[in-house]
Amino acid sequence: MPDKKNVPPGAPMFGDISNTEEIFRTVANSLPALIWMSGPDKLHHFFNKSWLDFTGRTLEEETGNGWQKGIHPEDLNAYLHTYLSAFDKKAPFDIEYRLRRYDGVYCWMLDKGSPHFSTENIFLGYTGGCMDIHAQKEFSIELEKQVYNRTKELQQINEELIKSEERYHRMVEEVEEYAILSLTKEGIIENWNKGAEKIKGYKAEEIIGQYFNVFYTPEDRRSGLPEKLLNDAREHGTVKHEGWRRRKDNSRFWGYVVITALFDMNKNIIGFSKVTRDLTDKKLAEDQLAETNKELKNKTNQLLEAQHLTHMGSWEWDIREDKITWSDELYKIFGLIPYEIEPNYLSLSSFIHPDDQPLLHEVVEQAIKQHKPYHFIHRIIRPDGTERILSGRGKVFTDDTGNVIRLAGTAQDITEQKNYELELKESEERFLKIFHNNPVPMTFAEIKTNKIKYANNLFCSVFGYTQEEVVGRTTEELQLLSPEENARVIGIILETLHETRSVEELQQLSVEETEELLVRLNQSDAIRNIEILYTRKNGEQFPAIVSYEVIRIGNEKYTITSYQDITERKKVELLLKHQNEELAKMNNELKSFAYISSHDLQEPLRKIQTFAGRILEKEYANLSESGREQFTRMHDAAKRMQRLITDLLDYSRMSSEKRIFEFTDLSTIITEIKEELHDDLIAKNAVIETGKMCSINIIPFQFKQLMNNLISNSLKFSDPERPLRITIKSTFAKGHAFSNPRLFPHVNYCKITVADNGIGFDPQYNERIFEVFQRLHGSDKYKGTGIGLAIVKKIVDNHVGVITASGKLNEGATFHIYIPEKSL
Repeated sequence: MPDKKNVPPGAPMFGDISNTEEIFRTVANSLPALIWMSGPDKLHHFFNKSWLDFTGRTLEEETGNGWQKGIHPEDLNAYLHTYLSAFDKKAPFDIEYRLRRYDGVYCWMLDKGSPHFSTENIFLGYTGGCMDIHAQKEFSIELEKQVYNRTKELQQINEELIKSEERYHRMVEEVEEYAILSLTKEGIIENWNKGAEKIKGYKAEEIIGQYFNVFYTPEDRRSGLPEKLLNDAREHGTVKHEGWRRRKDNSRFWGYVVITALFDMNKNIIGFSKVTRDLTDKKLAEDQLAETNKELKNKTNQLLEAQHLTHMGSWEWDIREDKITWSDELYKIFGLIPYEIEPNYLSLSSFIHPDDQPLLHEVVEQAIKQHKPYHFIHRIIRPDGTERILSGRGKVFTDDTGNVIRLAGTAQDITEQKNYELELKESEERFLKIFHNNPVPMTFAEIKTNKIKYANNLFCSVFGYTQEEVVGRTTEELQLLSPEENARVIGIILETLHETRSVEELQQLSVEETEELLVRLNQSDAIRNIEILYTRKNGEQFPAIVSYEVIRIGNEKYTITSYQDITERKKVELLLKHQNEELAKMNNELKSFAYISSHDLQEPLRKIQTFAGRILEKEYANLSESGREQFTRMHDAAKRMQRLITDLLDYSRMSSEKRIFEFTDLSTIITEIKEELHDDLIAKNAVIETGKMCSINIIPFQFKQLMNNLISNSLKFSDPERPLRITIKSTFAKGHAFSNPRLFPHVNYCKITVADNGIGFDPQYNERIFEVFQRLHGSDKYKGTGIGLAIVKKIVDNHVGVITASGKLNEGATFHIYIPEKSL
């Protein structure tokens, strides 16, 4: 464990040095003013270069209370009284005192101090600046002394004043550093010296006789400042004032003015003396110092905000004063209230996790011995028991002799970062587990080198390599493609990307350029459609289709590639091709059959109907009753056979005819059907009720046949005991809204419902009703071929739709048709 004398209390818990102190020192050391700084303990801990150059003392000699040795003994008590009184009130102060220069001469200083606070309004001490006013002070003292003596002399011997007045004026006129003039008791200028001409720009003949407010700015004249100063001088004898004054050319200068009232022997005012000194340079320096302090304060606030945003606190230990200071953010990191504890090495070590304390002592001891910066990660335990992970950085500062005088640094709360790194590691482990167990051969390669970093077990099995043979090598090195196949694939890729650069040029691309090229290739989908002939380790070749994705893990970019062996698929495709050829042959035969059905088979049926009809018409009287019945049955049978052939041809055409979809209003189709079935509707005393119908993308002539078949079906199976009522309505909704598992959930469907109050059917036939030749009633009572609803089902299938039926005996039947709004 390091020696307590050489170890900064709390030093190891913190990292990178805060810039605030360095910024302040840099700025302060560049200023001509004498700058000092004290802490909340009232002790001075900083003096800038100008102070040290002026006093000729070192920073070590001045810090603490050492600076008091430079204050003139007659001024020290007054200064301490002012400083300590202001300190207790945390209020600004200014005081004039004499400070010993490096050559032993005491010089007058104007010292202005201001309290400064943290962003949380915590008092941090004082910052002060001294301005050398020795020349001004001596002049003021000397001037006051001269004025006093002169006034006394005037009061004592008025005659002597009159005699010496001319001599006095000659003396005053020769002074050039000060503007000295006399005013009447009304403020009219009576005389003018060379200094006044130099400072104010007027010659004597131009200004004598004018009112003295000519030197004041328009703002001061409007506020009555000149008159107020004369009144104050009348009342108090002397008045001093600093402010902007106006020259003849209207330029401004900062003037220090002393106006003294002049009395006769009877103490009656006879006029005023006015002395002005140009302190513009001093004013500008003070303004610059104020602006610098403001900028420094802003920088300090920005730094504090940056510490808050980055969860980073700063610390410093002054070994000479044995004093440790923490930033407010550091207290927050440790879960402490600022200044709740006295930070020292022992007290702060207690917050370090027990397992990390040996590391703490070792790091600090080595830093102090070697005078080198340090960085380490450690844990702390807050007062509430929670653990946090900190990144601590520190730096050791030494004097010219190599002795350690100060340690400073920062501590950043990286708990969330460490938790994220842990989650990332676990995520990578889960990814690799999924990767290795994936049922598709896969590789994981760096874009930068194209070398394979991981290959799953199936890849090794398919290609015949071990993990050791694959990892760290490229696909080219493994010779997964023959030279001819590699050249073919590269040619296709370059053509797809319209690349004019050579393969050698592309290999020299940066990681970012390569990634951009891979993304373009992936977006084209060209690589996904290329069948590539791969070579196994044993020389066997097999066809595969490759797909890949570009991913990022941390700061590195990779491609994850999958290889789909399509050997079996190629066999299936070959078989499918053969079956398609057979199917095409069968379709041709079916077309021939349809031709025969529509021509050769129907022709004999038409002749049978014709001849049977003629015999019944012309030979009816000559036929026996039995003959008449036989010819009538033959005629009807031929008619039914022709209708069956026609329905079968319609059914077959539903699959073979060209499908042209059009956006159609269903109400138009229903209106046309009503007109076509007008007579049948009247005969059945039927009414068709429709609501607002959908407009959807359909094959118009097929859908007209669908609706015709359904309405005709209702007419055919109507109940003669009651008027037939057919209801047709439609509605739009997503598939998931209809509770039908055969619908696509997120596709918009038009649901068409056709319901009647006919004879209905047994619910057990809800599905079988759409089968070809399915008849639920005898042909003797209800005519038909049993194909009408099968044609309806085929038309719905052609629209990638769904149809369902439900019925109840003697109550009616309902058909629900679901057609996609847009053709799929």
